[in-house]
Amino acid sequence: MPHRILCSMSVSIAELQQNPLAAVAAGGGAVLVFSDDEPAFYCVPPDLFEELQAAIAAARAGNAS
Repeated sequence: MPHRILCSMSVSIAELQQNPLAAVAAGGGAVLVFSDDEPAFYCVPPDLFEELQAAIAAARAGNAS
């Protein structure tokens, strides 16, 4: 089944388990983690996560008006 990939960096779950910081920090942004050749989840650095949270809050505040 095809999956939409929403970032340019990906790692396997095995790579993530061996050295989590190196696997996630290498891309500088979001990293897709594969398990059994399927997208499992995305990892994002703290600063990007904060930006995403702020954007979600702003969108919710804009929709509430």
